[in-house]
Amino acid sequence: MKHFLTNYAKGKIKEFCTGEIESCGFILSSKRGLKVVKCENKSDNPKERFMIGFEETEYYKSLGNIVGCFHDHLDNSTEFSKLDKWASEKTGVPYILYSNNEFFFYLPKGRDIPYVGRPYAPGVFDCFSLTKDFYKNEFNIELPEFYHELRYVEDWRKHISTVKKYKGSRDETIVERYFLENNFKEVKDFKKGDILLLHNGLAVADLAIFTKGNNILLQEFDESMYSYIDSKIKSRLKKTLRHRSLC
Repeated sequence: MKHFLTNYAKGKIKEFCTGEIESCGFILSSKRGLKVVKCENKSDNPKERFMIGFEETEYYKSLGNIVGCFHDHLDNSTEFSKLDKWASEKTGVPYILYSNNEFFFYLPKGRDIPYVGRPYAPGVFDCFSLTKDFYKNEFNIELPEFYHELRYVEDWRKHISTVKKYKGSRDETIVERYFLENNFKEVKDFKKGDILLLHNGLAVADLAIFTKGNNILLQEFDESMYSYIDSKIKSRLKKTLRHRSLC
């Protein structure tokens, strides 16, 4: 893995990593060799973490030749964060860290990502990726990807205007329609794998996955966790949806 980057690619990363916020981007393979592209850091806290936005992520994914993701650390720390490692495992993309004038590499090892303890990262670790993984692992059901800019809002509490612009529009029910259009139907009881649509006071619904007993899985802003259906959850419950193959 240490020989993965050419001197040219290393030089471009060094050139990009000179700002006052964490720099980030992708490494692409091409017929001419490796190409390094810098992306905008869309994180709400860009001095301590990075997030590549919806448009750039989907564009470079559509090219089908992402072979690495790079970023730097402003504090010169040389350790990959838990989020870095788990995101590399989830996407299967090697992560490259440039820090303290050195390059460090994390190569995904094919490790399974547990349901609980997932750090929140829009488009990588969020309620949709948790749902997709749960259905694949528990029922061998492959749910399609969900593409929408709302998946790339890092902290909805800081972007109320972005989220509320969908209120009253067709996109207000986009989460519900995603499931109904992918072989789910509304039910009145609870069964393992059911999707709970929860009011969150904004324009779209939060998701929870019913597991067993009275337990649910939630992807929170800090990390994914088990919870249970209490009076607060019941008061937020909008609909319960079940995959037709599980009826």
